[in-house]
Amino acid sequence: MKIDDILQNQKITGGKKISGPREGGADFAQVLQSHLGGSQSITATDSTSAANQVWAAVPAHLRLEGLSLSETTINTLDSFSAALGNTALRAEELEPYISALENELTAMQALRRELPEQDPLSRLLDQVAAVSHLEAAKYRRGDYH
Repeated sequence: MKIDDILQNQKITGGKKISGPREGGADFAQVLQSHLGGSQSITATDSTSAANQVWAAVPAHLRLEGLSLSETTINTLDSFSAALGNTALRAEELEPYISALENELTAMQALRRELPEQDPLSRLLDQVAAVSHLEAAKYRRGDYH
């Protein structure tokens, strides 16, 4: 039994009937065959080519440094989270994590200034820096005491 046979007379919420392939549209077998055969080529859009140009404009050492710094900061945040879950630790014992986060935040901000605004790494650094800043500010404010 085909799916088309099962769904032919069923209704979707909203009152629309489900039917077979739409007119003018390709059915699944045609799409699958075209992808397996490689007959369809993927063309780059303007936004894709612009992103590739931005990507190529940034030196590799900055990319590696940014990714490494992001990974280090995320690991520090993860360790800080685990330390917060440890009820045997006092709030003062969390200070090394916060100091590390603040140092990494400063380094991320400096690196961020060297990257173009449209760069995907810039967005990643912004997001990681925002979380780091938030956690450090919450600790300094006394939320974890």
